[in-house]
Amino acid sequence: MDFSTEDKWHWKWNPDGIFSVKSLAARIGRKGVPDFPVQQVWNPISPTKASFLVWTMALNKCLSKENLVSRGIQILDQSCSLCGCSAESTDHLCLHCPFLAQLWNHLLKFLKVCWVMPRSVKKLLCCWHIVGWSKKKKTLWKMIPSAVMWCIWTERNRRVFSNKFLSLEDLTQKLVGKLISWLSVAADFRN
Repeated sequence: MDFSTEDKWHWKWNPDGIFSVKSLAARIGRKGVPDFPVQQVWNPISPTKASFLVWTMALNKCLSKENLVSRGIQILDQSCSLCGCSAESTDHLCLHCPFLAQLWNHLLKFLKVCWVMPRSVKKLLCCWHIVGWSKKKKTLWKMIPSAVMWCIWTERNRRVFSNKFLSLEDLTQKLVGKLISWLSVAADFRN
C-alpha cells in the first residue's frame, strides 16, 4: 500500500473508471439477471432521464399510487389518474390503461404492427424486437417504449400535480414530437 497518494474511486466495469447506472445495469444484465432488458432500457438514443424512468418502471419501482401505498403513504383515491377505472399500478399505467391503450393502438396501427400487450413493463421490454425492417425503422421501433412511457408519466404527473389534462390527440402529438426530437440525434436520422 502506498499511503502517500490520495485514494481514488475506480469503477472497474466502465472503461473510463467512472460509475454509471448504465454500466451497472449492463453488468447485472450479464451476470445475474439474464431476463432483464438492459439494451432496451438503456437505449443510447433516449435521454438519460427517460432511460432512468423506464428502468424504474421495468423494476416496478416508479412512484405509482400502488407503489406509494406499499411504502406506507396514505392515498385516498388509488385509481388510475388517466382512466379512473383501476388501481394505478406501473403495469396498468404503462400497458393496460384503457385511455392509454388507444395511444398504443394508434401508434402500432400506424406502423402496421399487430401486438398483444404483455402483463408487465419488463416483459414488454424483453420482447420489444422486430425483424425484417430497415435500420431506420428499427431505430424508431427501439425508441417507442421510452417515448411512450415518458409521455405517459409526464401526463400522469400533469394530472396529479397541476390538475391539467391533455386530450388523446394532444398526447399523441406530444409523443410524435418526442420521437422526432429524440430521433434527431440518431445517426440514422440526421439530415
